[in-house]
Amino acid sequence: MNSFFLGFLSLLLVAMPQSGSMMNTTPVAPMPAPVVQDVPPAPPVVTAQWDLTDKGSALVQTELLDPLSTYNKIQKDMFSRCGSGFYYMSDDAAPVDTYYHGVVWFSVGCDGGNQIVKFRVDRQETQLDVLDTKTHTYITPAEWLINYRNPAGKF
Repeated sequence: MNSFFLGFLSLLLVAMPQSGSMMNTTPVAPMPAPVVQDVPPAPPVVTAQWDLTDKGSALVQTELLDPLSTYNKIQKDMFSRCGSGFYYMSDDAAPVDTYYHGVVWFSVGCDGGNQIVKFRVDRQETQLDVLDTKTHTYITPAEWLINYRNPAGKF
């Protein structure tokens, strides 16, 4: 016989219990139950700003950007590498509250643009308010547009 086979067989014979039973009957103490601790939920993460959905973007577009473009006779259907016109961005310096805060900018070509007005949109994205810089209160876009003046196309 092969010496490897004989070595393996002798190892099996040594490892087998002498009583003839292959089952270990030594009593084993039960494992303790795991301790479950009440862990408080993590506080909600508050971010500086949340993004508008398509619904909120359409609200800003129809109530603020489109009237500004119409008033200033700006063509919106042209494409350029550095487009001109009105656009909005998040106002990251605004306070954290239940509103989306944004800023409307106007740019010509590749210039940096000029800030036109600050606005806010509620969480349900159904109400748009514009900041009146004279009174430091929020008013409707229609009220703000009545007072909006762009003398000689200057921003």
